[in-house]
Amino acid sequence: SDPIKSGLVWHANVVIRPEMTLEILSNMKKAGCKHLTYGIESGSQRVLDLMRKRYRIEDADLVLKYTHEAGIKVTCNFMFGFPGETKEYFQQTLDFLKRNSRYITTAYPSRSYCTIEPHSYLEKHMAEFGMVSNPDNNMYWQSSDGKNTYPDRLKRCEDFSSLAISLDIS
Repeated sequence: SDPIKSGLVWHANVVIRPEMTLEILSNMKKAGCKHLTYGIESGSQRVLDLMRKRYRIEDADLVLKYTHEAGIKVTCNFMFGFPGETKEYFQQTLDFLKRNSRYITTAYPSRSYCTIEPHSYLEKHMAEFGMVSNPDNNMYWQSSDGKNTYPDRLKRCEDFSSLAISLDIS
């Protein structure tokens, strides 16, 4: 039976994959998909590589376009201040948001920016990432060169949020 007529409506968290074609996304829409959330995290290929995200920025551009064209609402999650993210790399995230604004329904900036989660790869490899922990709170780590601090991450989140609002992205 027709999923839409049966009332089946669904939302999913998904990853960017080059195989996500307009045809596949259109079929997802026909199957009742109303909304997809993508963990974009950064618009910088270098930062994505540091995060070990396994997709290309070019693929994200296309998948977001196809998702929108299929009639599915799009939420994109972003984080700020991942170790190694420079001002230039952050600017690439802002550029990504501008370039894809017509396809994005909601941009969700991580309110913890980039936190060292217990037992995570980051926690176990802080020296490799040039990070200095703050024993009082795992949100307040900083880079060993002092260029990536909690106030820096807060400012990036504010700049990102202001840009999203100016682009009419929820």
